[in-house]
Amino acid sequence: MPRMRFTSEAMNMFTKSLIEARKKGGVGSENLDIGLPDTDKNLRVRDRLKQAFGGKLNADDVRDLQKAAFDGGQVTDEEAVYLLQQGLNEDRFEKTPSGELTEAARLARFDLLRFAVLHLADIDPSKATSEKAASLAANSQVMREYIKGTVRAIVSTGEADRVYLQDAQKAAKGVTANAAVSDLAKNATAQDVLQVFLEQTDAISGWDFFKPGQTHNVLSKPGINWGINGYPTVSSWESVYASALGTLQRGKERGADVHVTVADESGIENKDFGRTTMDNMEDTGILGGAVLAGVEQSFRDQGLAGDAAHQAAVAHLADALRAAGVEVPDNATAADVAPLVRRTHRGLIDRAEQAGVSVIPLDEQATRILKPVVKGEDEPLLPGEARVTQEQFDAMKHFQDGIRVSTALDDVTDIINLPKPPGRHGIMSNCGLTGAGKNYIGLMHGTDRSENLHSKWARTPPRRDGEDAGSYVERIKEFVEFLGPRGVNREDLKRQSDVSKDVAGVGDWQAHEDELLQTAEEWVLNMKSEGQKLANEKGNEAEGPGQQWFEKLAELQLMFQDKQRFVFTDMRQTVGSFGPDFGESLDVGKAIASDSSAVVDALASAEIKDAYERSGHGFGGVDEVAELENAPEGLLGLPHRLLGRVRSAMSTGYKEAQGAGWMRGGDPFTLKNHAAFMSIPGLAPADMTMVNLRLAPESSRQSPSLGKQDLMSLRLSRAQADD
Repeated sequence: MPRMRFTSEAMNMFTKSLIEARKKGGVGSENLDIGLPDTDKNLRVRDRLKQAFGGKLNADDVRDLQKAAFDGGQVTDEEAVYLLQQGLNEDRFEKTPSGELTEAARLARFDLLRFAVLHLADIDPSKATSEKAASLAANSQVMREYIKGTVRAIVSTGEADRVYLQDAQKAAKGVTANAAVSDLAKNATAQDVLQVFLEQTDAISGWDFFKPGQTHNVLSKPGINWGINGYPTVSSWESVYASALGTLQRGKERGADVHVTVADESGIENKDFGRTTMDNMEDTGILGGAVLAGVEQSFRDQGLAGDAAHQAAVAHLADALRAAGVEVPDNATAADVAPLVRRTHRGLIDRAEQAGVSVIPLDEQATRILKPVVKGEDEPLLPGEARVTQEQFDAMKHFQDGIRVSTALDDVTDIINLPKPPGRHGIMSNCGLTGAGKNYIGLMHGTDRSENLHSKWARTPPRRDGEDAGSYVERIKEFVEFLGPRGVNREDLKRQSDVSKDVAGVGDWQAHEDELLQTAEEWVLNMKSEGQKLANEKGNEAEGPGQQWFEKLAELQLMFQDKQRFVFTDMRQTVGSFGPDFGESLDVGKAIASDSSAVVDALASAEIKDAYERSGHGFGGVDEVAELENAPEGLLGLPHRLLGRVRSAMSTGYKEAQGAGWMRGGDPFTLKNHAAFMSIPGLAPADMTMVNLRLAPESSRQSPSLGKQDLMSLRLSRAQADD
């Protein structure tokens, strides 16, 4: 099986970035715990004893609480929350006869709140000097979930709780979907992908939304995330090309005025690597695929068609790249030129935009809150509103107050969901895929994702009304700037004197006391939100019976469901181990389309299971890691070769375990991710009998991994008769 590019490098970079600022006892280390429960018992016992004797907190007590919080080598989430709540309680501190806090009490409270805030946010002011450093804490939370998920992938069936599943199936009663599956060769060209894209979307009536004379700004939403390993850890550039050019083609045929916007935002873990979304768009060829589509459309507008327009576009890109000093092979193909396009090639980008294709990195845009609203089909939506039904709104548990998105989405009229190939995802274990249902995470503002998706505590300062978008590091710098240089790890605490004797250690606290109080109060309110309370209930952890992780994905889908027209994924290959951004690839050889994201993931689950069975869960002895080939000779290369062998064995063994354990029940419609989608009316059918599989090879129709299919053949024959 082929290796993922830079797999070892990616793993090394990510792991090293966590270790660098996560020494034992340092800020954020509690988020790497994978088994021991967080507790604040130690602090509560000490503090209640003091309260029993009517004692008030002073500088010495605050210092003692801070020291006590480090018992066990780390400050847990619960301890930070407890200290935050105590700091906000004025009655815990000494007051003057007039009822105001004394100057010493104000100072002690400021120091306690500062300590609690920085630990809950996992921020050390001395280290928040770069985007890399500022993103480490959020990523440590992701790593904890990832480690747990990889273990669950082997021991869990991935199926939803029986009662939860039954309730979800009731909510999904009567929901139907159209779908198509096609064979797609591993070496398919961009034109091959375009042909399959049009065949499938025509088969499922995907273009009925185009009306003569109407203006459409169609968002083509690929999945990029890290971007460091390329396809299949990201959407293929060929599928981006196909969706952009195919949309323009079908829109013009129907007399509509169409513009295509290719947009996404990579995850915050990219800050560890010092990368941006546009960096990833360039390196994965997604920018080039979109530009090629626009340039090809410009030649179509001049009267060329088919192969002639494509060849003219490829030749134009090759000439422009050579003129810019880029080395391009003779007789270049689309695969030669698309991955070479960069944001500096303005002539090509401008020509593509004039023909109707734009590329937007969402992390460079202003943001707004997008809220679900119950409105009729004839009621216009205002900017920042997402149309849902009353039943759908009532089914939401997490995002009824909305999510933060880019303002670049304001004028989007239609969405083509273009996920990377549905494949393994460490956090989601055997319960779901990094596929169509998950793809809309890329439209949630990157700095909000860790807090909203991976943590039960609000960890970053909440954005206030009227605040403009900014980079993550700028938000963090602004937040910690007024808190001064006083450290928050155990070593710093030992070196510092009591706060009352070291006022300089907390900065100009009097000038910023109100700001810290406001931040702390906003945080407590966030923690008391319905979503956070739900997450904190026993049994409602990410993959417990309450399934909050998958419910959040379903609600993200719901926020864009009114504008989603269909889903298409180029699934020639997928990630067969670990996932989503490193691991070994698995040959699948398919493309899948549907008007339902959940159905795409269900069909993909069956295809992956069948691919595992065909491969025998093995790798043919091919090592995953390039160190085995590229390590220096002699003793100097020994560590590289040893590490390479260990990592190769781990990856191979893990994929075999995943292949054997994946979807053991043989029915993707019972998995936790699908159950969560079914629980929101209208998002997902209950089983394969409610799917009109309008185009599919015999192997896909007869897959033993699709669950209930007794009526599928009848529905298929009816659909073909209708055609």
